[in-house]
Amino acid sequence: MERKITRDTAILTAVSLVLQLFGLLLNIFITRKLGESEVGILSLISSFYCLALSLAGGNSFAYSSRFISEEIGGNGNCEKIMLYCLFFGISLSTVFSVVCFFLADSIAGYFDGYSSASTGIRIMALSLPLAVTGACVKGYFHARRKVSIPCISELIEFIAKAVVLVIFTQFILSKGYSDTLTAVAVSVIIGEVASCAYLCISYAASRNPTPDKTAVIPSFFGFVRAILPIVASAYSFVLLSGANEALVPITLMNFSGSSSTALGEYGIFEGIIMPVLYFPSVILQSLSCILIPEIARETSSKNIAKVRKISCDAISNGISVALLSASFIFTFGEEIAALTSDNPLVATALKTLCPVIPFIYLELILEGILKGLGKQNFSTLNSAAEYIIRISCVLIFVRLIGFYGIVVSYFASNIACNIARIFVVHKEIGLKFSLTDNILIPCLSVTAGIQLSLMIKGVVSFQGIFSLALTAFICVTVYFISTKLLRRFAD
Repeated sequence: MERKITRDTAILTAVSLVLQLFGLLLNIFITRKLGESEVGILSLISSFYCLALSLAGGNSFAYSSRFISEEIGGNGNCEKIMLYCLFFGISLSTVFSVVCFFLADSIAGYFDGYSSASTGIRIMALSLPLAVTGACVKGYFHARRKVSIPCISELIEFIAKAVVLVIFTQFILSKGYSDTLTAVAVSVIIGEVASCAYLCISYAASRNPTPDKTAVIPSFFGFVRAILPIVASAYSFVLLSGANEALVPITLMNFSGSSSTALGEYGIFEGIIMPVLYFPSVILQSLSCILIPEIARETSSKNIAKVRKISCDAISNGISVALLSASFIFTFGEEIAALTSDNPLVATALKTLCPVIPFIYLELILEGILKGLGKQNFSTLNSAAEYIIRISCVLIFVRLIGFYGIVVSYFASNIACNIARIFVVHKEIGLKFSLTDNILIPCLSVTAGIQLSLMIKGVVSFQGIFSLALTAFICVTVYFISTKLLRRFAD
C-alpha cells in the first residue's frame, strides 16, 4: 500500500512540477511581452473560468474518485458508479454551458473594455461539458490507481493551451489583432478537446463492463443524495473565492486610484507571487489527490488503523515540505524574485508570506484526509469561514494599506481555519503528534541544509537559475540526510 501511494505521489509530483514550472515561465513570458496589467486580466479570466467550471461540475473529480474508491473497497460495482458520475456531471455542465452561452453578453460586462468578451465567453462555455467529463474520468483512474493516465492528459492539455497562448502573445496580441480573453478562450477549448479525447479513449480501453453480480448497486438518486455535500462544498468554495477574486482588484483600485496599477499588482500577486509560493507544494497537491481515494477505500473497509497510519505519514511529510520551503523562500527570496519579475514588490511579499506557508501547505493534506473520511459538511463550513475571513480582511485592510491587505487576509484565514482542520482530523482518527519528529528534527535539518547551501553558494561561481537550482538541490539533500540521521539517533 505504502509503495503504491509513494509511486503514485512521485508520478503526480513529477508532472505537477513540470506543469507548475512551465506555467510560471509562461506567466513571466506574457508579463515581459504584454505587461503586468495583462497578466492581471489573464488571472481574472482564469478565475472566471474556474468559477464556471466548478459550478458546472460540482467538484466532479472529488465525488468520482471518492465514491468509485468506496465501491472498490466494498467490492461494489465501480463501473455503475462511474456511469452515474458521468451522467450527473455531463447533465449539470450542459445546463451551465447553455446558460453561459446565452448570457454571454450580460457576463461580458464584467470584462469592461473587451469588445469581443462575449465571443470568448461563448467559446469557454462550450468547453465546460468536456472539462467535467475529463474530471470524472481522472477521478475514475485515480480510484483505480492508474494515475499515469490523468498525468498524461494534463500534459496534453497544458501543451495545447500553452502553444495557443504563446502564438497569440507573440504574433497576435502584441500587434493588436485580438485580446487576452479571446486568446485564453481559444486555448481553453483546444486544451480541453485534446485532453478529453485522450481520457475517453483510455477509459473505453480500460473499463471492465462485466459487473459483480453479488454487488448491491445503489440507485442513481441515492448516489445524487450522497454527493450533494461535495457539490455544495464546491459551490460554496467557488462563489466565495470568486467574490474574493473580484474584490481584490476593486479594492486595490480604490486604494491606488488607478485601474492600471491595481491590475498590475493583482497580476503580480496571482501570476508570479502565488505560483512561486505554491511551487514547492506540488508534492503535497499530488499526495492530497492520492489521499482521497486511498482513505475512502480504507474507511469503506473499516480499517481505521490504516487510515490513521496514512494520515499521520501524510501530515508529517506536509510539515517537512512546508518548513523546508518556507525557509528556502525566506533565505533566497530576492534571487527568486529577480528571476521572475523586475518588480521589487515580489521579493518583499514572498518573504512576508513565509510564516504562513506551513498553514497553506497543510491545508492541502488536511482537505484530502477530510474528504476521504467523508467529512464534507465540515469541509464546506470551514472553507466558507476561510473565505469569509479573507473577504472581510480584503474589504478592511486593502482599503487601508493597499497590497499588503491581501497578505493580511492570507495570514488570518489560513491560520484560523487550518487550526480547525487539525482539530477535527485529530478528533476523527486520533492522530499521534510527536514534537520531536515533526517540529524539532525538521527545524534542525532545515537549518543544516540552509547553512551548508549558503556556504557552498559563496564558493561556486554559478549565477541566476543555475545558482538557485544548485542551492535548492544541496538544501533538500542535506535536509533529508539530516532528518534520517537525527530520527535514527532519536529512536
